[in-house]
Amino acid sequence: MIAGASAQGQINMAALETMILKDNTLLPGESYGGVMQVQSPVRNDLAEPASLTLQINIEGEAHIFDVRLDPIKQ
Repeated sequence: MIAGASAQGQINMAALETMILKDNTLLPGESYGGVMQVQSPVRNDLAEPASLTLQINIEGEAHIFDVRLDPIKQ
């Protein structure tokens, strides 16, 4: 029973380690992707598209995203 619990614990730990973002260094030519979701600060019930710019500062480095919001089609 103890051996089974230990084996299951190791499986659970390996699964957990694959889901956690780890601190690492990206080498030249490498990239890291992900998804960021934000709630729109602009109403999107207009007849024309709207645009906004998001600036996110991470450790003194500015990352700028230009976003276009298309009208909701009914």
